[in-house]
Amino acid sequence: MVIDFRIKNFRSYKDEAQFTFEAVDSEYRSSDVQEVTLESGRKLRLIKTAIIIGPNASGKSNVIWAFNDMVNMVVRSRDWRVDRAVNYIPFALDKRMPGQPTEFVMTLIASGKVYRLKVLFTQVVLEETLVQVKDDDTEELVYKVTRNTDQTANLQAGPAWVTTELDLSGAQFLPNHLFISEMSNKASGTVLEVYQEIAKMQTHPIDDAVNLSANNAYVADTILRSQENVTFKKLQNLIKVADLGIQELFMQRHKDEEFQFPDNIPTDVRQAFIHQYRWEFKTAHRGYDEHHNELRVLMNMDLESVGTKHLFELGARILDVLDKGTLLAYDEMNLAIHPSLFRMLLEIFNRPDINTKGAQLLFTSHDISIIGNEPYFRADQIWFAEKNTDGESQLYSAQDFEDIDINVPFENWYRAGRFGALPSPKSVDYIFGIDGENEANHPAE
Repeated sequence: MVIDFRIKNFRSYKDEAQFTFEAVDSEYRSSDVQEVTLESGRKLRLIKTAIIIGPNASGKSNVIWAFNDMVNMVVRSRDWRVDRAVNYIPFALDKRMPGQPTEFVMTLIASGKVYRLKVLFTQVVLEETLVQVKDDDTEELVYKVTRNTDQTANLQAGPAWVTTELDLSGAQFLPNHLFISEMSNKASGTVLEVYQEIAKMQTHPIDDAVNLSANNAYVADTILRSQENVTFKKLQNLIKVADLGIQELFMQRHKDEEFQFPDNIPTDVRQAFIHQYRWEFKTAHRGYDEHHNELRVLMNMDLESVGTKHLFELGARILDVLDKGTLLAYDEMNLAIHPSLFRMLLEIFNRPDINTKGAQLLFTSHDISIIGNEPYFRADQIWFAEKNTDGESQLYSAQDFEDIDINVPFENWYRAGRFGALPSPKSVDYIFGIDGENEANHPAE
């Protein structure tokens, strides 16, 4: 489980920004909060779902990108070639920042203990530190890696390093690799526990949401695998509950030898094509023959609506993180999904009889009706992103406002500008070069 996450000098975030799952002390909508008992007996209260709201280009997606890049570095960096640079995208509008390190810091729970992993990097990893956080908030070092100017790694094991089987003297690895990633296939005790917790996490930036066919192929490969999979059967039930007119789902994996190519097609092109079209998805609908007798009609998934294709991929991810008890960080999660259906998906996370393993959801959206006026969220679940006049993104919670109760009518208050993070478009007159004098008569909505 994630407790909090800090980022600095990353994309549109120049200064440090922090997101937290820690819940404030309130019993309002208590089903949205889970109490976690640590190995020491200490109890933490964490929210299960959180939303980031804000205008376009405000920095919402960049929080999801930060989660995505952190997870990718931990899980995949040990397989990166020596010539691959770390995905370094510093804040570009202040010319002092490129060349300065990006900083990611994640605090999480693994095997009943709290850990904090910090990574500083440019095109290479400059520093990596893992500590165990005690109940009194003091930190006990597990390990720390720093690098000399010649990229030589200096590894320091601390008192919380509990593995005695590994000889760490002279340990060396590529400067674009994280030590925790290098240790992922070794009996590295505490380090392996933290790695496994992060490796379960699912992240989905908005760039990935555009290619829905590729997304469905990805979840088929990594989560569903076959029609006999328990998760696939649950996904079928989810699709039926969503009232999309679909009676049944089908997926088939084609073998590589089923694809035929002309001899002059390069191998890498063939493999890319096979990878994209390996999976075939179909849906079954109720139809009628010429005598209006009921029959079943099979349709290719490509003919389904954008919302249906999106729900297939999203539903698979939700069911997977519920089964593993991990984090789903998803950009523009309600893409082409009706608000009523979307609230049903949120309810899945907030139902203690369904979400029994502590799964967490962080998502972004432009649709403020989701937060509602009933309200559907506590104040500590609602976050805002906006840019200041220097183009720097700011991230803050509704709970940061002193005069805000945990159950105010958030949608109306947001529309009224109480929280900021609202778009401020110019009048449409500006687009067509109409005299600015008319702007007062036709203000932007």
